[in-house]
Amino acid sequence: MSPRLVVVCEKQSFLTASLEREFANSEDVNFRWTAYFDDLFQYVENHHCDLVIIDTAQLDANSISRFSSISQKLQVLAIAPDEDYEFEYLLREVGVTSVIPSGTEIDRISRVVTKILITDE
Repeated sequence: MSPRLVVVCEKQSFLTASLEREFANSEDVNFRWTAYFDDLFQYVENHHCDLVIIDTAQLDANSISRFSSISQKLQVLAIAPDEDYEFEYLLREVGVTSVIPSGTEIDRISRVVTKILITDE
């Protein structure tokens, strides 16, 4: 089986780097970082990926509607700052699989990623 691809969209690659360290011993998961939603959407349209992780700090109305279409094709995990966490219902309405508050410890995020990838098999 080929490795699972997780695309992480965040301004700076802190979460991506942390997840890469968490999964360093796993050959089953690869990560790709994008800084902007436009780059993410373009990548997802042209490549296969299994999971998208987004930082909701960049969300706007256009991005939310675009997530509605890609969430039908793949799993989406959102990391939401405390002040934006009330958007959880909206995010779930457009098909986001899971919403996690910012500041959640990386081992918990990696367990969610693992669970989503295993469930998606």
